[in-house]
Amino acid sequence: MKESITSTYRQLNLLEPTLEEIYQQDLPTAATRIWKTCQWAERGSGSWRIGDYKFLVISITPEPETTLYVQFWSEPDEDVVAEVCSGEWAPDALKFVQQRQRELMRSLGYDTGGRAKNFRKVISIRNAAEAEQVARETLRIFYDCFDYRGQWPLSFHGKRGGRAESVPVY
Repeated sequence: MKESITSTYRQLNLLEPTLEEIYQQDLPTAATRIWKTCQWAERGSGSWRIGDYKFLVISITPEPETTLYVQFWSEPDEDVVAEVCSGEWAPDALKFVQQRQRELMRSLGYDTGGRAKNFRKVISIRNAAEAEQVARETLRIFYDCFDYRGQWPLSFHGKRGGRAESVPVY
């Protein structure tokens, strides 16, 4: 009986999901996508070259023209750069990134930097367990900073590429 009352409250938006419920809903996908982005074969395997990279952007769109995101940049044998939207290059996002959000980002070890002046930090993701820890922190950022309660879909956009060009040598 209690379960159906909880479901009814949720349908009526009278009861917000907890962070733990967000973890249950989104953590498996977020952790898997982060690990796929940060996992590289061992040096000498031939599956990557110097200059290769992968990135992943996890985002929500709480309003038209407003995207809030956490993104990851990964290169072989390097630490990962994690960045969180600061609103500097997206003025529509500024109302979602106020003093409270900036303080939380600093408490999590993020500083502003880079051309976009996003919140950023360098992290190490060497295995699936570390990817899950990072996914937990990412979902906490969405929950605590951006008031994500599952009301908007989480979007995952990733890419693998390279900066080095292969040319024949004669």
